[in-house]
Amino acid sequence: MYVAKKIVEINKKIRYYLIVTFYDKFKVIDNFNLRKIVNLSKFCSGLASDNIISISVIKSFNLEEPSEQTIIFMK
Repeated sequence: MYVAKKIVEINKKIRYYLIVTFYDKFKVIDNFNLRKIVNLSKFCSGLASDNIISISVIKSFNLEEPSEQTIIFMK
């Protein structure tokens, strides 16, 4: 997270690319193993807590009928 934070401070356009990358990863999260889901969750929450990305990045999830992987990510 520290590296991502510094890169975004240097070049603000990288923030957009991070968000797009998260959206792409969220689309295929059902194919991830537990380790990948936990690491993605920690990275995303760390960036959100440092105000690098908005928490609204998780709006792409279907929270009405979440999959098991989505529940793991949210925990």
